[in-house]
Amino acid sequence: MTASSIFSDKNTNDMNTNQLTAIRIKEERLRLNYSQQAVADHLGMDISNYSRLENGKVEISISKLEAI
Repeated sequence: MTASSIFSDKNTNDMNTNQLTAIRIKEERLRLNYSQQAVADHLGMDISNYSRLENGKVEISISKLEAI
């Protein structure tokens, strides 16, 4: 899945920066073949909270973004 295919499936005009960032994080995780659990462990987060972050349901802090 490429960035263009992810973004073409969504109306990016209706998405905020947090949601667009979340999509990009997920895309990169998939490209690197990392599991959500592996990234959550690296960040010291519960997988359910990481999933919410990756799905754009919670704000991504600068410190989390840097850690990712």
